[in-house]
Amino acid sequence: MRSRSRIWTSDPGIFGRAECAGPKTTTRTFEHKPAFSIAALGPKTAWGGDLAASWRGDHMPKLNQTQNWGDDDSRTRRNTIAFNANQLDEFLDRLDANASGHSGTDRRHFVRWPFRELSVKTHLVEGGASTRELWLAVRNVSNSGISALHSSFIYPGSSCELTLPTRHQDDGAPLVLRGFVVRCIHIEGIIHEIGIQFDQPIDASKFVAKLMPANSGPDFIDTDNLSGSVLHIDDSEVDRRLIAHFLGETKIKLSEAGTLEEARKLANNRYDLILCDQLLPDGHGSDFVRWLRDQCISTPVAMHSATAIGQLRQEMKDVEIQGLLAKPIDKDTLLRAMTEFLSTPHASTEQENDDQPARNDPEMNKIAGVFRAELDETAKELSGAMESDDPLKVYAIAIRLKGTAPSLGFKQLGKIAGKAAESVAATMSCEESTRQVQALIESCEQNSKAA
Repeated sequence: MRSRSRIWTSDPGIFGRAECAGPKTTTRTFEHKPAFSIAALGPKTAWGGDLAASWRGDHMPKLNQTQNWGDDDSRTRRNTIAFNANQLDEFLDRLDANASGHSGTDRRHFVRWPFRELSVKTHLVEGGASTRELWLAVRNVSNSGISALHSSFIYPGSSCELTLPTRHQDDGAPLVLRGFVVRCIHIEGIIHEIGIQFDQPIDASKFVAKLMPANSGPDFIDTDNLSGSVLHIDDSEVDRRLIAHFLGETKIKLSEAGTLEEARKLANNRYDLILCDQLLPDGHGSDFVRWLRDQCISTPVAMHSATAIGQLRQEMKDVEIQGLLAKPIDKDTLLRAMTEFLSTPHASTEQENDDQPARNDPEMNKIAGVFRAELDETAKELSGAMESDDPLKVYAIAIRLKGTAPSLGFKQLGKIAGKAAESVAATMSCEESTRQVQALIESCEQNSKAA
């Protein structure tokens, strides 16, 4: 059984040192590449196994085992060190195991999460001149940078552009990120570890699910400058008071809810993070997250639960969350998690922009008032169409709202209507689109009552 304790501990990552010499060596020869010597593999620990290889979804499968170098899929293309999936896993298992004893002095603002990709498309510009296309194997990622493996030295300062696969690949194309090389360290043989810093901090949860076990110390926490707005949802008053106490030294503004009903009423306020328990008196936290996404509220969510991590991760596999925090939690781990989440850019909800055109134009304000007055009746029409199982009527109403609402300042309503229309068009079934249409009905009702 591999130890899980390193999940939230210090990792040398993209800026750390790694010495990988072993007592024995073996030579492996790769097609079209010269033979080179690598150290004998050590024990598979740390990032190996089910925890290491798939922080991008539900169960973390190992790297793609298909060896088809002619395929355009980045996970099956040859990387510059000529490793296949198994070889990369073995090498990184050994690298991480040796690094576990390293006691660096770097003060890291962000955690480095295992992100094992066999081949990532990279455009490299050296000396401000020519551009090279490389396919690099990747070791880990953080909010500030990424660690990759390459077959030769790359000069620090070289700019680059990486195309990275996201956890929810079906939601859109891979993300293209720009950065520059800050460090190149020789590991062994032809292998160099390349530290790349992004031009702007990112939210690494787009690529990995951040699992944060308790009882782990921070690398760097600046409580004086730790700020943001957090909604904490937990039915336990003791747990709510404990979290409030731990965050008392920060500038974080904390709001609380004891039930999902209370949380739904607060969700339209703008928060930088929602910390939510999984088991609540009136439902599950995962259901609340689905409701948020159906309402087109993109606030980052971290689940906080005493449920076994393996079970919780399984329950969360289809839910768009940014991380998991296990109970019980200590103060340092909580502060570290807050630093990780609140120090990164993320998409805010669009409620803040609603009604802007109406407020700035008196005539538009009148038209928006008429539109708002009709929303209660629109909600009833939608409910009637659902009861009579009339997907064409539901689609027509949703498309009408999608086309009109944004022009009058109801941008979020327009997005919710668009999701409902898309679902009905894809399924031609009211039953299969119940969740999306219900979210549209709720949004119509809420907007009709707004002043």
